[in-house]
Amino acid sequence: MKIVDISTQRIAVPLRKPFKTALRTLHTAVSIVVKITDESGRVGWGEAPPTLAITGEQLEGIEAFINWMKPQLIGMEPQELERIIALLHCGSVRNSSAKAALDMALYDLATQQCSMPLYRFLGGYRNELQTDYTVSLNSPKEMGEDAEAYVKSGFTVLKIKVGIGDITEDIERVKEIRNRVGKGIKLRLDANQGWKAKQAIQAIRTMEDAGLDLELVEQPVHADDIEGLERVTRSVDTLIMADESVCSPQDAFRILNRRAPI
Repeated sequence: MKIVDISTQRIAVPLRKPFKTALRTLHTAVSIVVKITDESGRVGWGEAPPTLAITGEQLEGIEAFINWMKPQLIGMEPQELERIIALLHCGSVRNSSAKAALDMALYDLATQQCSMPLYRFLGGYRNELQTDYTVSLNSPKEMGEDAEAYVKSGFTVLKIKVGIGDITEDIERVKEIRNRVGKGIKLRLDANQGWKAKQAIQAIRTMEDAGLDLELVEQPVHADDIEGLERVTRSVDTLIMADESVCSPQDAFRILNRRAPI
């Protein structure tokens, strides 16, 4: 069944409380929703949030890219995924959020055409997954209260935003959360590029010595500081995860070749 239409829509969802990271503060979650329709009327859905501080994309740019791709994709078969994904990536550089939205919608539509769920379409066997809940960056007390509430609602893995101000306060944030949620909850840190390598090493080592039992630390240094990422990875026992540093397969190979992170 061929693609017959592609459309976009803007959505905006007010947040109950501001969502803060080292890079930005959000009061409203805005996104572009992509709808791809095939000849039988099936619909595949995708979504792209504008993250100007990370990918450089705005709502208008995401819409423009999708509208530019529309005439190239109409008439193609959603199950020709390799061909379509190659077209997306070869036709332009960057625009990663817009490409991701189209990618999601295409997989959604292709799996419907094959009458199987995505996990099985991809060759998997697990039909459930565990997700974390993100603790927004605030005072140690407020973050501790939020973390406790999330655990009471059923979450057993928390991602803690850090990376603003002195690392001493970041350490206090994590201590407060660990004290409130106990030892059975997994804690992941996300600095969103907020630390220098030396700060990251000091902060992580201090938290290791305090027995705060971190599962991993995500993107402790600036996205371009691969040397710093490598230095942090080799200087601490806690697992280090790259995020903003990886925007393409080439980025992933470059970091893996440096073993930063391992």
